[in-house]
Amino acid sequence: MPAPSPIGDDVALRSFRPRGWRQPDRCERERRVPRASTFRPTHPDLRGCRVSDVRAGAAPRVDPPVSDALGSDQSPPALLIRKLASTAQLTDRDRGAIGTLPFTVRTFPGRTSIVHEGDAPKQCCLILDGWAYRCRTLANGQRQIFAFYVPGDMPDIESLHLHVMDQGLVAIAQTTVAFVAHKDMRALIQSNTNVAMALWRDTLIDATRCRERVISLGRRQAVGRMAHLFCEMYVRLRTVALADDLRYLLPLTQAELADALGLSSVHANRSLQELRKMGLVTLHRRELIIQDWSGLATTAEFDPSYLHLI
Repeated sequence: MPAPSPIGDDVALRSFRPRGWRQPDRCERERRVPRASTFRPTHPDLRGCRVSDVRAGAAPRVDPPVSDALGSDQSPPALLIRKLASTAQLTDRDRGAIGTLPFTVRTFPGRTSIVHEGDAPKQCCLILDGWAYRCRTLANGQRQIFAFYVPGDMPDIESLHLHVMDQGLVAIAQTTVAFVAHKDMRALIQSNTNVAMALWRDTLIDATRCRERVISLGRRQAVGRMAHLFCEMYVRLRTVALADDLRYLLPLTQAELADALGLSSVHANRSLQELRKMGLVTLHRRELIIQDWSGLATTAEFDPSYLHLI
């Protein structure tokens, strides 16, 4: 008796295909987007963001960025307060406690490591200006980027409990970072339960973003992956007043974008061109302009609820 055909074998599946069926080519697969009847796009779910008519495809009408209420203070404590306040309720006492944290500031050139894989850091870092990413690099030199971090993010706060870093943290462009010693963070957490809960919630939200990235890598087509990343970064950057009017600076190289999306550089470039042809985005001098939010959100199946903004 012949051995059974492996799963996915063309011969084994042929009898189950309806008459007239043909294998769609790659271009057809990339252009497929969810039908309007099965998916309804959602605009960025931010404080002050109002949706007038999603199905009409209008751009979201938004109030001034949330940071305006906090003034122009860009100090490390003010930026951390702004970020935590986007996902948790902070009292005046909480804000005052965060304000006592002693930070030291350092600037890293682009494409340099902030924290190396295998390090055992004694401090946490807070992104003040610029972008950073977490990644692992295999022995053959191939790199996987797991997450991007923007001002207000604390990308290595788990080092309070996980003493050896299993991934590296790299500055994308010139990036300014504030460091606070573990002993000072522990003192704050032990003396202020509400701040501890806000930091824990922020860490859990970071995990939800990682899960969403797994869904993109495993189940979304290349164009959908890129569209989803563009939507997420717009929503996140708006919470710290670094994006507005459906545009923001995107400092990524084509190789970094490809490594975050699990694509080759050629395929990443092709996907970006496809989004342009669809009239959804343009990218000019590192500025990403979202031309059609509703179309981009539909292509990405983007639902911002996983970001848990309040």
